[in-house]
Amino acid sequence: MNKKIIFFNGPPRVGKDTLVTGLLSKFPTAQNIKFSTPLKLALPIFFGLSDKQIILLEQDKDTPRKYFLGKSWREVQISLSEDWAKLIFGKRVFGNITKNIIENDSDANIFLISDSGFQEEASAIVEQFGKENCLLIRLKREGTNFDNDSRSYWENIFDIKEITLYNDKSIEAGISKAQDIIIRWIERKF
Repeated sequence: MNKKIIFFNGPPRVGKDTLVTGLLSKFPTAQNIKFSTPLKLALPIFFGLSDKQIILLEQDKDTPRKYFLGKSWREVQISLSEDWAKLIFGKRVFGNITKNIIENDSDANIFLISDSGFQEEASAIVEQFGKENCLLIRLKREGTNFDNDSRSYWENIFDIKEITLYNDKSIEAGISKAQDIIIRWIERKF
């Protein structure tokens, strides 16, 4: 089976990570992968953070912290991404890194990218694995938006299959809807 890549695109607190975590138990050959992984590995070393501190920061990404000189965990990640990595290596840097990780993974055949917020990052993946092996799931929920975030709903210029999932019910309902979408897409039923 070709490697299948599913992009989850939506604003903060729409439930991307929660859905993907639930989907991992439904698809045993799936792997969660994030464009932001290089940032999340580099910043704790830079700021000297413990594993316990990182867990707490992931639960409250928007509160300014003294050890970030008054910035939030989200703000320092955005700054490293936008003010350094993309300026030095180009806008596709995180897509290229993720593409290499997927290419070198021989165990998984489904990759759930839970933090897709930039068309340029997705382009590296679509070009490498083909539009027929990529699915875009846009998540929406009342009360969520991209304010104070560098990501957005990206334009699907690649003509990959796309569906919008309104994640406004229970966690279980969202996971079930996403599971059904993925199964139908893999079986080429939409």
